[in-house]
Amino acid sequence: MKACPHAVADIGAIARPASAEDRRTLPLPPGPRGRLLNTWRRLVAFPQFIDRLQREYGGIALIRLPWHD
Repeated sequence: MKACPHAVADIGAIARPASAEDRRTLPLPPGPRGRLLNTWRRLVAFPQFIDRLQREYGGIALIRLPWHD
C-alpha cells in the first residue's frame, strides 16, 4: 500500500494547540441553544437529534452541556 503523498509525518510542524488567548477570541462553531432541552433531546431520541444537528448546522456543531461552560 502506498502512503498518501500529502501526509505529514509530524503534525506539530503544521499545527499547534490553541493558546488561552486563541480560545478566548476565536469564534465557536454554530449550534443549538438551550442546554437542558438539548440534553433531554439527546437522551430521548439521540439519532434524530444528531440528524437535526447535521441538517441545521452541517458537519461541525457546538452542543453546550448543562454542567460545563
